Amino acid sequence: MLKDNLLWKVGKCSEVNFWTDPWLPNCERLQDNALGKISLVDSATPLKNFVLTKGDWDLNKLQTLLPTLETVLHVFRDCDQVKPVWLYFKKSATGSFLCVNNSSIWLVENLVKNGADVILETWTVLFAAVLDRIWSNRNEFVFSNGNHSIKRIIHQSEDMARDF
Repeated sequence: MLKDNLLWKVGKCSEVNFWTDPWLPNCERLQDNALGKISLVDSATPLKNFVLTKGDWDLNKLQTLLPTLETVLHVFRDCDQVKPVWLYFKKSATGSFLCVNNSSIWLVENLVKNGADVILETWTVLFAAVLDRIWSNRNEFVFSNGNHSIKRIIHQSEDMARDF
């Protein structure tokens, strides 16, 4: 059994082809999912060409290939798959948690406790639990062909917050 939120390491990026090798678990080749035709030159591109020296993605190169990159706010708050979760918990939220357009401010405002307010403390724990469940659910969906369940995210988040 593995812990939640573990990362999968590709290995030597120079030996993995970005488009033609099935380097994502439980996923066919990216080439088979491309929105347009991939040139012969591009089809021979190794994965290392899209990774910076410290191992982070080269977002500038990826943006030229992909129509849009997801933002933190989109993944955790604004995506149609998770927005209903936040709308369910809206009655518990403090402040304007759906209106802030800066991910850092949104996270700090909802995770940092200012004072000894029991309602605020309960919200910060619940907020953290929801983030964890959204991330875990998304990874299960992407990497294990799991199903996406808003109800499951809600119930698991409530259970985690209650157990804390």
